[in-house]
Amino acid sequence: MNNLVPSLVAGAALIVVGCGLIWWHLSTRATQCGDAALSDSDRLYFARQFRRRVQISLLVILLGVMIPVGDSLMQRDHPRFWTWYWIAVLMIALWIMALAALDWLSFRTYRRAARASLASLERKRRELEAEVDRFRKRGSNGRHTD
Repeated sequence: MNNLVPSLVAGAALIVVGCGLIWWHLSTRATQCGDAALSDSDRLYFARQFRRRVQISLLVILLGVMIPVGDSLMQRDHPRFWTWYWIAVLMIALWIMALAALDWLSFRTYRRAARASLASLERKRRELEAEVDRFRKRGSNGRHTD
């Protein structure tokens, strides 16, 4: 006797998690689209991130369907079919992990570039503040008088 409860619980959990992630990505995307302070490169990065993350979420939902379906319908009549079916399930799981790793690497690269840009702006701010201090110490407003 095959107990379907564990696979149904796991499948339902994956479906709920996948749907929750899609809802979260959509609400985050709506916030990002309304942010006028974002540059074009930021918008492009967030669009690609959204696409990757929704793809991952949809694949999680697909796994949530495939696991209980495969468990409930699996029979010994067609072992080759079921072997390929479970290989496909494993390949989808591996693809999810690969996309998640790529998303993580992309975020790290984006964050590193953003930090470098902020560091450059901070350096420029310190230089300008030092120049203002020099002018104040000289008693000059920075204008030349000839």
